[in-house]
Amino acid sequence: MNWRGRPLTSHEVIVRTIAATTTRTGLTVTAELDTGSYPKGIKITDEQMKGLDKRALRRHEFHGEWNYTLIPADGDTRNLLIGPHLAGRGQPLLYPQG
Repeated sequence: MNWRGRPLTSHEVIVRTIAATTTRTGLTVTAELDTGSYPKGIKITDEQMKGLDKRALRRHEFHGEWNYTLIPADGDTRNLLIGPHLAGRGQPLLYPQG
């Protein structure tokens, strides 16, 4: 069930529910189903995790263990959707203002 008590009966319903999200400040959400296949059980070493954490994870001030931005391997942050709403909470502005 979602927050409105509607049953989440299919992937389509879930994606539509997420895509219908808006806020009073004008945030809108785009959502699509990723039908890719991803192998299970892949393990990385503690050393690999430390490297990823140092190189590509930007943990947010509020519950950084859950809330973080993953920086693309090429370092191009132009399309990241983290911006003024987090920058005001001590987070860096990760996309150009326009």
